Amino acid sequence: MSTRTIVQLEDDLTGEPADESVTFGLDGRSFEIDLTASSAEELRGLLAPYIAAGRGQRSRGLQRRSVALTEQEVDPATIRAWAQSNGYAVSTRGRVSRELREAYKSANS
Repeated sequence: MSTRTIVQLEDDLTGEPADESVTFGLDGRSFEIDLTASSAEELRGLLAPYIAAGRGQRSRGLQRRSVALTEQEVDPATIRAWAQSNGYAVSTRGRVSRELREAYKSANS
């Protein structure tokens, strides 16, 4: 028997099927949002004047910071163990992808 898990992105604003994940930063924090092509274009259009007037910053390399897990978050090691036991190819290091987190959540909710 085989298992197929399909991850579909939804626009975080409208609930429609999303076309892409958009990453942006504000006040020293990074954000990622799944959007349709038109919503992504609108976001980029809204930010364009601020980006044009702003100054680029150089990357300072990896900055380590500890992040406490909230009640809704699951330890990455738990997700990796689940993924490996369910046939997913997963790295033993680094960030666990959103798709993998969503697959874990779907299977364990």
